[in-house]
Amino acid sequence: MAPAPRLLACALAVGLASGAASCRDDGDGRTATTASAAEATEGAPTTTTAPAGIRIERTVTGGALEGEAGRASVPVGEEVTIVVSADEADEVHVHGYDLFADVAPDQPAEITFPADIPGVFEVELEGSGLLVVELEVS
Repeated sequence: MAPAPRLLACALAVGLASGAASCRDDGDGRTATTASAAEATEGAPTTTTAPAGIRIERTVTGGALEGEAGRASVPVGEEVTIVVSADEADEVHVHGYDLFADVAPDQPAEITFPADIPGVFEVELEGSGLLVVELEVS
């Protein structure tokens, strides 16, 4: 792409994004985007990427769940990440999906999977039998 069309494409993208940045041709066939002084001062990124999927976090202290286990509802096909922190070693089990992960005081368990089986599934600490959350996939 020639420099002028590149600058036009850059200017259009910047204008659509925020209008608070500028474009320049560095003379090597590439274009660069420069943030405004306000953006540079604030440290705000010009683009962000939202994390994909749903994240469910629970903490177990002294053999008890902090807060209530409750039910977490997710749509079928959504990527789910379950993170469990505990002050004692155990194993997290997502029933129905038969997924397991070890948890230890300095090592949270993290299980990521596509929620592609509809139903209600218990997530528990296997050793103690403590219900961490009910996962409803519908």
